[in-house]
Amino acid sequence: MKKYILAVCIIFALNSAAFSYAGTLPAKAAPVEIKWMGMTEALAAAAKEKKFIVADFYTDWCGWCKKMDNTTYTDPAVIKLMNDHFIPVKLDAEGRRKVIYNKKEYRESEFAAYMNVRGFPSTLFFQENGDLYASVPGFIDASTFRNYLTFIGERWYLKYKSYQEYLKNPPVKEEKKPVKE
Repeated sequence: MKKYILAVCIIFALNSAAFSYAGTLPAKAAPVEIKWMGMTEALAAAAKEKKFIVADFYTDWCGWCKKMDNTTYTDPAVIKLMNDHFIPVKLDAEGRRKVIYNKKEYRESEFAAYMNVRGFPSTLFFQENGDLYASVPGFIDASTFRNYLTFIGERWYLKYKSYQEYLKNPPVKEEKKPVKE
């Protein structure tokens, strides 16, 4: 009987120690994802936060759209750039959800037609006031997309005549030198 009580006490002590140790472990960080929203909400947020909107026009049947979702939009640098510098929007180019743009109501499919989106995926960049800045049709790999996001999001378009000039002469990031004491 004493062995049984001793075994129960040991099991209880081990379980208590395990639970108290588990409570001290850091919680797993939630996976970082792009914070997508609808176009109508994005227009208000862009004006308030002084950020560009990046809109992904997709369809459910589009293989390249799915590839962009699974590769480009899962790239950690793309996610960070989009969440830090943009208001990200996903629009189903065949969808029926409402979009209010320039005080006019559209369905997503009508809005895609109004914006001359003819192929999928298509990525459109809107200025913080809602005006269209640029349209990029087709699949964009993560590396190229990072360039677009950096050029627009970090406002390099204000210092370069064109995106092509930016790519030919990218800005040199200054290294922070250690301060001598």
